[in-house]
Amino acid sequence: MHPKLEIPLDILNLVGIVCALFAIINIFSATAFYILISLPLILLYISYCISTLFIVVRKLQGKHLQHGPLKLGFWGILINLFACLYFFILSLVTLPSFRPVTAVDMNYVGLLLGAVIAIALGDRLISSYRFQTVAVPLRPLKIFAQQRRPMLVSVSERLLNTDNSPGVSDNVVRNYHFANVLPFSLLETKYGLQLGLYKGRIFISNIHALLSHEASTKFPVQEGSPLKKMAASGEGSLISKTRYRYRLFPDWQTSYLWYDNQGPLPSPGQSHVDADVIKGRYPFLDQFYFQWQEIYESAFERQECHLGSVKEVFTEAHERVAWETEGFFIACWLALQDDVEEVEYKPSGTYRLERRGMGEELC
Repeated sequence: MHPKLEIPLDILNLVGIVCALFAIINIFSATAFYILISLPLILLYISYCISTLFIVVRKLQGKHLQHGPLKLGFWGILINLFACLYFFILSLVTLPSFRPVTAVDMNYVGLLLGAVIAIALGDRLISSYRFQTVAVPLRPLKIFAQQRRPMLVSVSERLLNTDNSPGVSDNVVRNYHFANVLPFSLLETKYGLQLGLYKGRIFISNIHALLSHEASTKFPVQEGSPLKKMAASGEGSLISKTRYRYRLFPDWQTSYLWYDNQGPLPSPGQSHVDADVIKGRYPFLDQFYFQWQEIYESAFERQECHLGSVKEVFTEAHERVAWETEGFFIACWLALQDDVEEVEYKPSGTYRLERRGMGEELC
């Protein structure tokens, strides 16, 4: 920036030098020079034409855009139509001006214009396939990963490196670009729950289940895996026909897991799921489930809530966020079991989890 003129003098000089170098091309080939000066002009007009055309369509449909201080009424539509016609006539200059056409006097603008459009469309398609913006509540996931690292098999470095600065809401939603070609894993727990992204959507899968289920999209099962062989051999028919509906919420000195009255009950009036039943029915989960339960029980007693204290169970916000997030994952794991129809998880809010839609609950 020039101190007195207050203009970017270096940039302006660079632009001037580049324009002068382009002008030298006219000395060697007038055809190449005319192509270089006409192609940017035509591309500029095409961009104007596309926007003007959609404005005309909206006006003809009666869906007028919000007017500014200047309103031409019916004349505005005529002016827009004339502009589109002008752009169309101008596009004819890309055609050869006379025949027969030779390599010397060929109008290469049309050819280069088609190449530019093809490159732009190709780049757009490739970019949309490889990258997509996904809204993910990264901060609670990061807090959970930091507080409960021993019970994780793996966690993405990208997740651990997200911003966790004070003053940011616990439920903040950030947009990040993730590779969209292959499934991208955010974290995996030791009881087999995997959270990741695939084709621009969140997937939550249970690697220990007989069948792989997804939150928002199908997660591919690798060829040759036991899961694939089991599905091919028909062993998937062993899935239990009983479909439980659970409610998961903290209640001191209980298992925290209850049968929903709308689902099947082992016996009339039995709503509580005993600890022995959890161990026998879900052996992959029970160890981690009771560790999660013990965290709450210890905090509950430490705050003397069982004696009537009105204190918060968790003294630190990050402890509460980590515990509630882990409970959400446990509820997701249960919802992915073949004998479960739905899980209602109620920490400080209410989440209804089914095999489909868990990604939406997470967001």
